[in-house]
Amino acid sequence: MEKTYFTIQQAQIAIKTIKNDFKKILELKSSLDVIDSIDIEYTEEYTGNYDELNFTKLNKEFHKLSFEFFSKIEEIEKKGCVIKDIEEGLIDFYSIFNGKEIFLCWKYGEDKIEYWHDLECGFSGRQHVEELLTKKNKFSKIL
Repeated sequence: MEKTYFTIQQAQIAIKTIKNDFKKILELKSSLDVIDSIDIEYTEEYTGNYDELNFTKLNKEFHKLSFEFFSKIEEIEKKGCVIKDIEEGLIDFYSIFNGKEIFLCWKYGEDKIEYWHDLECGFSGRQHVEELLTKKNKFSKIL
């Protein structure tokens, strides 16, 4: 997929459109984790009706939720966003600063883009976007 580059303002707008989708991803992941944690065991001595155990129904629900989960992820990625960590709620947006690719960094729950980092750095390398806005550079119109 081709990279999409965002200005800070464009990334702010994108957050508004993906926030609810990401919330749904977290809800779906939670549901999938619950279903995945179910450990059904039966022994040869089991005399009950296997149909009552609803293996097929549980399996079907798991796959339905999985499909929704990955569809929502795909929707966000098609918008040019890079989901870095679902559990932590980390989403990055490609941008350019001084001719170099960077990520504008957003964490689910934050109101706006407040941080950026180099492509090689992760969450721990985040720096405040004010640095980008105050530095003079020939690519300032991109940010």
